Amino acid sequence: MYAQKKADTLAASINYKTADSLLKKRDFNTSVLLFNEVLNVYEKTSAFKKIADCYYKLGKCYEESLDYNKAQKFYEKSLKLKKEKLPSNHESISISLSSLGRLNFIQSNYKTALSFFEEALKVSLKAHKETDQVIGNRYNNIGLCYYNLGDLHTSLKYLEKSLNIDIKSLEENHINIGFSYINIGLIYFDLMQDEKAMMYYQKSLPYFVKNDYNKGLLGVYNNTGNILKSQGELNKALNYYQKSLAITLEYFKEDVSLLSLIYMNIGNTYGMLGAFDDALIYLNKSLEYYKTILDKNHDKIAKLYDNIGSLYSSKGDYNTALKYSKKGLTIQEKLGNHLETAYSLKLLGELKYKYEFYDEALFYNKKGLKLTQKIYGATHLLTSNLHYNMGITHYKKENYKTALKYLDSALISNSKNAAANKSKALNLNNYFDHQLLLKTIHKKAQTLQLQSIQNKDNKQLEQSATLYYQADYIIDYIRESINNHQDKLVLAEQAKAIYADAITTHLLQYKNTTEKKHLINAWHFTEKSRSNTLKDLLNDTNAKNFSNLPSELLDFEKSIKSDIAYYQSQIVAEQSENTLDTDKIKSFENELFTINQKKDSLIKVLKKDYPKYYQLKHKTESFSVKDIQDKINNRTTVLEFFSTKSKIYAFTISKNDVSIKELTISELDKKIERFNTSITSENLNDYKKIASVLYQELIKPLDKKLIGDELIIIPDDILWYLNFDLLLTNNNNKNSRELPYLLKKHAISYSNSADLLFNPIIKNTSESKTLKKCLAFSYSNAPSTKKSNKNSVSPANDIKEDLPGARKEIDMISKIIDGQYYYGVNAIESTFKQNVEKYNILHLALHGEVDNENPENSKLFFTKSKDTIEDDILYNHELFALNIPADLVVLSACNTGIGEIANGGEGIMSLGNAFQYAGAKSLLLSKWEVHDKSTPELMKCFYSNLKKGMNKPKALQQAKLKYLANTEAFYTNPFYWGKFLYYREYRCYKFKKQFK
Repeated sequence: MYAQKKADTLAASINYKTADSLLKKRDFNTSVLLFNEVLNVYEKTSAFKKIADCYYKLGKCYEESLDYNKAQKFYEKSLKLKKEKLPSNHESISISLSSLGRLNFIQSNYKTALSFFEEALKVSLKAHKETDQVIGNRYNNIGLCYYNLGDLHTSLKYLEKSLNIDIKSLEENHINIGFSYINIGLIYFDLMQDEKAMMYYQKSLPYFVKNDYNKGLLGVYNNTGNILKSQGELNKALNYYQKSLAITLEYFKEDVSLLSLIYMNIGNTYGMLGAFDDALIYLNKSLEYYKTILDKNHDKIAKLYDNIGSLYSSKGDYNTALKYSKKGLTIQEKLGNHLETAYSLKLLGELKYKYEFYDEALFYNKKGLKLTQKIYGATHLLTSNLHYNMGITHYKKENYKTALKYLDSALISNSKNAAANKSKALNLNNYFDHQLLLKTIHKKAQTLQLQSIQNKDNKQLEQSATLYYQADYIIDYIRESINNHQDKLVLAEQAKAIYADAITTHLLQYKNTTEKKHLINAWHFTEKSRSNTLKDLLNDTNAKNFSNLPSELLDFEKSIKSDIAYYQSQIVAEQSENTLDTDKIKSFENELFTINQKKDSLIKVLKKDYPKYYQLKHKTESFSVKDIQDKINNRTTVLEFFSTKSKIYAFTISKNDVSIKELTISELDKKIERFNTSITSENLNDYKKIASVLYQELIKPLDKKLIGDELIIIPDDILWYLNFDLLLTNNNNKNSRELPYLLKKHAISYSNSADLLFNPIIKNTSESKTLKKCLAFSYSNAPSTKKSNKNSVSPANDIKEDLPGARKEIDMISKIIDGQYYYGVNAIESTFKQNVEKYNILHLALHGEVDNENPENSKLFFTKSKDTIEDDILYNHELFALNIPADLVVLSACNTGIGEIANGGEGIMSLGNAFQYAGAKSLLLSKWEVHDKSTPELMKCFYSNLKKGMNKPKALQQAKLKYLANTEAFYTNPFYWGKFLYYREYRCYKFKKQFK
């Protein structure tokens, strides 16, 4: 009998090891069967320690297979037996307690989890020194519970204890140290201390890299995305989330929880960017995955219901939004998670606010506010958000006094020091969330403006005006911290809405007082909405020219720009193939991500180690109406537009006067579209009608203020699509040669902003003075060049039809101005890139192609060659990597001046716009197709006029008028001669040594 028991016990021991091995291999079913067999044997022998171990392992099997109820049952059995049979300080008891804590933590039962973890700590402290690694683990678990319960400061205390123990007790590069750093980063992120959070994330990174631990890497990338998202850098955040997703799909595609988290983050970011359909796809994916592993009443499920509800609200589907929002709130209330319940109440309040159920909105926000204040007191971001929501709701109910009270409370709860709000000077370091601060100050300014009208109180209007200057200061501060181009455009759109309200306030002051200073202040905010992304790039170039940066740093930056342009081009080229190589695209995207990280690191180095550069980059010089008036002559007027949803403000500035006119024009976008269609379809009768209508509505009301024969127009929004010199001062039946074009009254030029025009950022350097002559290219696809296309790396459909007129065009120019002229097989991209920094004038007679959906992929086509590095297609994104100091760039290709209008006063995202970003001082661009007959004659005349000493707008005006006077009747239609517009520089430049 004894021998049999011994044999059974030996077999059980072997089976136990086999079952444990199967558990590690995630073969849970077989593992459970074996552990149960082993358990039967040990129960017969009353081997309580072995029985407890089997209970524990069965609990582990069920936990790993997501059957949490059975897991808890076996963990509890194991713990009970251990407590009965083992000393109270035995570590095995602590392990079982920790397992029960972990099980409850997974299910969001944080209070229960905390009680288990705290009991486990007490047991471990009896058995170990306080510096032992086991104690560090216990502190970490307790810290994470407090984090999820919203007690961030207590959480931080425990996590810092855990980190200190890890550093002392573990080997130098142990992965657990990385985990401790990343957990502390999470706390600082929630404490709104983004710089500290990022510092801890960066500290964790080497531990994951050295241990080749991809899950840690994706955790850092995901959490970095969270910081960027909170700072408003949404596109950059999306890049980090996508990188996290790529790692997860490659290495952890079975980890449903991880996939769900990342899908949720991507979905939320798309939602914030306004891409609601994409957002819903990712959030529904996340919800679907979470439902397979979590209880239906889990807080993560509730959060997803909340977020999906918000998306349906944005899409205008109130009923669906309400259904999801109530589901989320119900779950959070059941769980008793006060913080998450308050968040759900906030979202439900925002939904009710959007659909104008203001009393219900107040009810939900007030309820959420009570819960949040109970947990955090007066100072917390959620408290600030709820105060803000209460304020804007009372604003809508026209309870302006109450609205201001809540908005002031929002400022206090967003501040690190309540006394900061009493100071007149705005110290942004005293606030947690600058985006929320901006929203609050904007709404407070709006409220004071309306209250001033209600109370007829000019002091309140002055307070409103002061707040708009504070808002402007915050916008500049936020812009300085953003490095991603697309995110700057998002901020520009937000800023423009604030500037529009600021203009309204100052114009009300002007109406009440007739003091010109208020009119000038209104113009100031118009200018502040202009081309800020372009100004940032030019400021950066200027700072590098004058801050004596080491040449190796500048070379490193140049190589980064070149690498970014190269991999972007490779991705575009691969995507244009008939069969996509997804692995190749993925490889290019990985390279791009790494290069962009290098770029971010370089920016940090420049900011930290080269303060002179950083100061110059962000230096802003005051610029006024008087500065413009000092620089223009008596024959010039600046006409600057600012568009809102309901009206257009037209500012006119001449030598001795500044004025404004409010214009209300119905269906302006349709009228401009009709105007352009009538020209490109050569429908002269329709053109005459609509060109006259647009003149009467846009220019006639300003006619008396347009002093002199030179007109500089700074368009806005849809007006960027309008060719003003083709407007007709009246509608008559004259032929197209004799029509009363506005061109006949004014030499018209265009600019992105008055500031850029009259206060140039790029200062003259000794290098720019050495630039001479003209660099010109004409595209060709003549038979002699077709052979070279056979070995081209680009798709065959990138071979364009021949342009015989292009060679004629630059041949004519070559007789007027000295330079390098490249024809046919010599007109290739590599030659352009090698020489582009050396010339004052660039003239490109090429094919152009605009990509409205992705403006960075718009392109110019050079003649095809056998070049294995360059593909003879110059993309917009490649221009960002080039330095183009040319005084004039002429893009004599089709549609080089059209594209999507960038929101927020950034102008048209055209082929020409990209040359501005590269540093070109002025541009001649086309609004539609370039015609082979008219273009050479126009260009010949334009350059001849420059040779005579005319400034560029006058040279272009006279070239058009001369062509119109002398060409055959058929070609007098505006389609043939009206396509070219001159952008940006006003000053006359005489090319004395360059003309023959």
